Amino acid sequence: MLYSTAKKYNLLGHVHNMLDTVTAIPKLTWKRLVTNSVHHRYKARWQMTCAMYPKLHVYREVVSSITVSMWWHVCRHSPAMTKNCKLLMTLIAGEHRLRTGRGRHVASTLNCQNCDMHTPETLRHVLCQCPNPVLVAVRDREWHNLTVMMPPPMIQDIVMMPDQQKMVLLLSGLGGGYVSEWQGVYVGIATLITTLYRTHISLWSAEQRAAQVPE
Repeated sequence: MLYSTAKKYNLLGHVHNMLDTVTAIPKLTWKRLVTNSVHHRYKARWQMTCAMYPKLHVYREVVSSITVSMWWHVCRHSPAMTKNCKLLMTLIAGEHRLRTGRGRHVASTLNCQNCDMHTPETLRHVLCQCPNPVLVAVRDREWHNLTVMMPPPMIQDIVMMPDQQKMVLLLSGLGGGYVSEWQGVYVGIATLITTLYRTHISLWSAEQRAAQVPE
């Protein structure tokens, strides 16, 4: 039983070395080896499972480890942000109303509904690229509100990033690790993303409703 368990978690080399040298690994060192091996095995299993679902492509880029989301910490310190943080997590998980990433539409229907760029309606397009005048105004306003809380070097780094990298950085909350001093920045990021998404959806929803009104 012990042998098969060691083999399962790739620890046989350490077991054989102890038997050959008749030297036991210190208890704390062995505990650390076992913990790391078990974590590595289940992290790889988790990553393979995520890779099976196309709509989780953003999730795979944003979430790098099995741990409590930093957006949970944001909600804990700012309960008023709970609704926005819930929406953020659904966007990260691919549960949105955009035309791409849901695996249910044909290619001819993937383009953005709010602009003439003939570009797929992705989360990146909504957050960083869509030139719809209403969305541009909201994006400029929320970016200004966010950047006034950031140090200049951070602003410069984010502005210079490619759109995909910028989107991943924002969705992950600047990398995924919660820093209490940055709570205001996290709130600004959540407000930026959710406001842009809601505005985008409301624009084409209004157009659809107008198209259904009989002349």
